[in-house]
Amino acid sequence: MKRIVLLSLTLALLLVAGLATVGAQKAGMVYLIEQDSAGASAAGASAAPAWADAGTKGWNLTMLSDIGIDFYIFKAAAGAPMAIHKSDVEWIAYVLEGNGQLLLADAAGKQTGVVNFKKGDYMIFRADTMHGWKGGTAEAQILFVTPTKK
Repeated sequence: MKRIVLLSLTLALLLVAGLATVGAQKAGMVYLIEQDSAGASAAGASAAPAWADAGTKGWNLTMLSDIGIDFYIFKAAAGAPMAIHKSDVEWIAYVLEGNGQLLLADAAGKQTGVVNFKKGDYMIFRADTMHGWKGGTAEAQILFVTPTKK
């Protein structure tokens, strides 16, 4: 089951990254593709979610949730830290813009290492893995994909 979830997340992330790269998606819009009452495919459009304060100074996010998958895009200001924490679900991150540091930590929250990330890097996280963040030399934008919590 974990492999199916991870594969689904990976495919969703690759789809989003691919669409952004080739420009097939109109910027700032969300398109819902579904079957209408006559049985034909239909596309509904709405504005993309607004940016919000992520609760940590220098970090903002936008979120979209559907079909059992949550998409988050975080914007990290240059040098902005995010404290050591963990998530109870697996997730994948793709660096859309910028650079920074992923801080590795032990179960007690003590830093044990650093991963320097840059545009185009992927990071795959297992559930309950301690980590923190620090923005790099310019604003970073990171796409996160997780299964929706039930």
